[in-house]
Amino acid sequence: MPTAYYDDSTGIVHTVASRLATIKEFDAYMPQVTELLARSQARHGCALHLVEASDNPIQEKSAFAHMSDATKAQAHLSVRCAVVLSSALARMQIRRMPQSAEREFFGSVAEATTWLLGPQHRAALA
Repeated sequence: MPTAYYDDSTGIVHTVASRLATIKEFDAYMPQVTELLARSQARHGCALHLVEASDNPIQEKSAFAHMSDATKAQAHLSVRCAVVLSSALARMQIRRMPQSAEREFFGSVAEATTWLLGPQHRAALA
């Protein structure tokens, strides 16, 4: 099941997804992450979301369709999302998800964090 937490020191919401999630697990995760993203957006002007999914395989078609539909409920949020992912197929799948703001892919958490907190973030908020 994906888990999410808010980092008080940076205001970044971290999601860790290390395996396939069932629809039930994803539905339990969504209200939690939506609340955390709203908290990050209140702090930064846009939500900063770091998704650690390096070991996550591609999702089954029906589960992916459900997840895509569920993320549309977050359209009211402005989200800057950094995804740490090693699978090219999983990247292609994630690129098909609805996008409410910027999304970039990275090879490490450090690179993703630097991008989220970097000068382009500060410029976007100006």
